[in-house]
Amino acid sequence: MEYGWEPLHEDLENTIGIETTGFQSDYYRYHGNSVLGQLVGTVNGYGIDGAVPDASPLVFFPFTDSIDHYDVAAAVL
Repeated sequence: MEYGWEPLHEDLENTIGIETTGFQSDYYRYHGNSVLGQLVGTVNGYGIDGAVPDASPLVFFPFTDSIDHYDVAAAVL
């Protein structure tokens, strides 16, 4: 579960085109960069290497259709 991230970040190439659900708000984008980097950061000789870089993440956004509708329970369901 994450708010958003920057898939074009040099260490997050593994997140380009991954499956997501919900509305990506881009709130706390840098937090998402950090979390996803720790997990699936691209092994590319610089920056961070993720703990499981070959994993295929599935990201759920806690916003259902806009930033006005924050619903963690709906995202989990």
